[in-house]
This record gives sequence, C-alpha cells and structure tokens, in this order.
Amino acid sequence: MTMSTQGDYQPFTNDRSPHMDTSADDHNPPLPVQILSIIGFGVFSIVGVALAFDAHWIAGLAVAAIITSTWAGNRTFGGKGYSKKARAQKVAAVVHNVKAGATSGNASFDAYREDMISRLEQESRDFDAFLIRLRDARDSSEFDQFMTDRVNASKQANTTSES
Repeated sequence: MTMSTQGDYQPFTNDRSPHMDTSADDHNPPLPVQILSIIGFGVFSIVGVALAFDAHWIAGLAVAAIITSTWAGNRTFGGKGYSKKARAQKVAAVVHNVKAGATSGNASFDAYREDMISRLEQESRDFDAFLIRLRDARDSSEFDQFMTDRVNASKQANTTSES
C-alpha cells in the first residue's frame, strides 16, 4: 500500500491554468529543430552585428538593438509559455490559488504559509502606517519652517521700514 504525501498537489511543470494561452503548444517544431534554429539565429546575429559595426558604428548599434529586441521576444523555448505575459499569468494564478485557500497537500507547509502571509500583511500595514507618520512629520516640520521664515521675513521688513 503506497501513501501519497502530495494530496491534491500537482507539479509546477504540469500546472496549466485554464486561462493561459496554450495555442502555442500545438504548432511547435521538434526540439532538435528548435535548438538548431536558436544556434543559427545566434550565428546570424553575431555575423550581422559584426558586419554592421564594420560598416558604421551607428548601424551596428541599430542592428544589435533590433536583434536583441527580437531575441528578447522569443522566450517560448519548447512552447512552455515563458514569455513575460505567460509568467505574469502564472504568477497571477498562483496568487489567486493562495488567496482562494488552495492547499499544497502538506498541512505543515500550509500552516507555515498562512502564518507567513499574515505576518507579511501585518508588516505591510505597519510600514504603510509608518510612512504616513513620516510624511505627516515632514509636512509639519516644513510648515513650521515656512511659518518661522515668514515671521522672520516680516520682522526684517518691519525693522527695515522703521529705519
């Protein structure tokens, strides 16, 4: 008889939220083709930037910027959806699950997580209150300084007019 300690926990790699776009998974080429295309793109990029720098330094910077932006936008290796949008959606799904009270299947970890979340929320509220008190103190000191300067300016104007 085997006992599972994972409960309803699913490994993170297989965690696909229903609201995430999975259409990219349907049309991915095989892994060797993806690897060769990445290597080919890297070689093309290096040669292209070198030739552009050889022509003129501004052209080299422009080509490097274009290739960098193209490379940065292509972070979906293997169709796993690791683009910025997919990462943001995955984080939002995890946060939603935590707020909805989803369990990991480990009671000790769930208790620790709940305790940590409540402590972080309390620290956040305390810090926000501290910032409000700090702003109020700064505003008060600035106002006091303004009033002192105003009184000094009026005293100076009175002594100047009496002379």
